[in-house]
Amino acid sequence: MLTPRENLLQIIQGGKPEYLMDQRSYLGTAFDPIIADSVGFCNVGETLTNAWGATITWAEGQPGPYPSDTVETRVIKDIERWKDYVVAPDPDSYTEDDWAPFMEAASKIDRSQQFVTVEVAQGIFEKIHYLLGMEDTLCAFMENPDEMHELIDYMVEWELRVAQIQLERFQPDALFHADDFGTQVGTLFSRGVMQEFLVPAYQRVYGFWKDNGVQLIVHHNDAYSAPFVPEFIDMGVDIWQGPVTENDLPALVKEYGGQISFQGGIDNGKFDVADWSFDKIYDHVKSLVESTGVNYMIPSFTSAGPMTAFPGAYEAASKAIAQVSEELLGASQPPITPAV
Repeated sequence: MLTPRENLLQIIQGGKPEYLMDQRSYLGTAFDPIIADSVGFCNVGETLTNAWGATITWAEGQPGPYPSDTVETRVIKDIERWKDYVVAPDPDSYTEDDWAPFMEAASKIDRSQQFVTVEVAQGIFEKIHYLLGMEDTLCAFMENPDEMHELIDYMVEWELRVAQIQLERFQPDALFHADDFGTQVGTLFSRGVMQEFLVPAYQRVYGFWKDNGVQLIVHHNDAYSAPFVPEFIDMGVDIWQGPVTENDLPALVKEYGGQISFQGGIDNGKFDVADWSFDKIYDHVKSLVESTGVNYMIPSFTSAGPMTAFPGAYEAASKAIAQVSEELLGASQPPITPAV
């Protein structure tokens, strides 16, 4: 039987997969201290300040942490003077002791089963609106394009510095990079903004990873962003992870399959809810797979990680995917074991 890694390649290359993938299980994630501090991971009910100075809060009842944008917490007070406010965290400041637990965890990933995957959990657009606020970020694309180009270049240069360290440490096979560009029903900005500001930035970032031997670029964006698929392809994305059902996944697979693949379609907003049920998730998974086919599509929760706000929902989706896989392909994904 094909390993999960081999089976994933069959799916995205239009081959003959033996089973449906168990969501994002093909990725063996190698976390690191640089990204952990730059993002700022907090628990429900906590507030913290990340290494860029952005304040993050995970309020009770919310599905995840969000940036705080108040007069007191905003980092960039004036986009025209962004250099006075923004100081990138130093990626060279971490000791071997800081790296040790992350390297130990990465050593347990079996490359024959999974892609050793570096994760950048907050992308260029997200880092900027965490510092400047969403509304002012969107306005600045129109009103202060020169400053925005400069700030984006600054973010890109930082990402490339970090990437070099991650490449040396992990010799990764894949990159999982998050940057949300839309809401559930629309994009946050126009294709013109995407093409002018973000496509060139990501061509540099993703091109650097590909030039250094990374096989797979997975871009997380759990939103409606169907108009941006040509731009994702231009950026070098292999898998768009996170598309919600409003994107019309059967149509996207039909039009773009072979150029890019899609992972999502089980919307957290619809199925990661207090009254989730296995039957509802199973019916949705079966309908999704029957409408898209098994190539160029990985049914999965749209969230970035293997977790849900309501316990048990993620595991129910995995069980539903395995059952549909058995029914349609005669097999389900074998369990993944740690490297010996």
